[in-house]
Amino acid sequence: MKNVLHTVFYGNIWIATGAAAGAWQTAWVMGLEVSPLLLTFIFLATLFCYNFDRYVERLSFADSYQKRHQWLHEHRRQLAIFTILPGIAWVVMSFWLSMPVITWLLHLGLISVGYSVPLWRLRNGERFVLRKIGFTKPVFVAYVWAAVCVGLPVVANGYAFDSRFFAEFIGRFFFILALCLPFDLRDEPIDRSHGMQTLPVLIGRKPTEWAAYILLLIQPLLLYPFMGLTAHLLLFCSLLYAGVSMRFAIRSSHDLAYSAGIDGAIVLQAVLMAVAFAA
Repeated sequence: MKNVLHTVFYGNIWIATGAAAGAWQTAWVMGLEVSPLLLTFIFLATLFCYNFDRYVERLSFADSYQKRHQWLHEHRRQLAIFTILPGIAWVVMSFWLSMPVITWLLHLGLISVGYSVPLWRLRNGERFVLRKIGFTKPVFVAYVWAAVCVGLPVVANGYAFDSRFFAEFIGRFFFILALCLPFDLRDEPIDRSHGMQTLPVLIGRKPTEWAAYILLLIQPLLLYPFMGLTAHLLLFCSLLYAGVSMRFAIRSSHDLAYSAGIDGAIVLQAVLMAVAFAA
């Protein structure tokens, strides 16, 4: 059972489920139709991107003290399978996607590749990737998540980029950004030793933690004009869970508290919003 859980959470199956759930949430709250093909594509593409990023960094995991890194190093062949097969699958599925969706995906692909692959070389000869820009790393992640979970369903349906869209997009951006900051806190000792200027390194651990809690409040403020009482109450429940899971993860420093607990806030919000708008 333990091995199964580690595969689900450390093998990024859970976070890929969260991405598909986020697109499903957008369909419910904005009254859109999202095909199983698009949801499956999002799941597989997310699984590929996260595992590709881990596979690129796999050699640095050998001496890591963190359990997820140890698992990734010990199961690097499995990690390769979880990278290659979803990669082939989402490429094949992309031939069935509409041209507007493909066009929208292009800039996300460039960001995702630049985030993981050292395409640029600095003057000192060091290879450069976007995630090395420490304080902007969660911003890139939050933007891509909002563009996938909100942008893709909207583009696929030909929905206008109106005030409802921007409220949902920006709200989801800040929700994901808030969830990213505890991960920066978890990685702060490693980032500091590597000279990465992440937010905890720049302003300290406690201010970063409080920033994460404050960012959670932006989503309900933006969505207030577009939701009824029931939806707001359920949205608040999902944000309350997010805050509690963030605090628990930061206090416990347990890998699964991050990979299962915090990431689970994405899935929970999707389920609760589906319940609210289905009623």
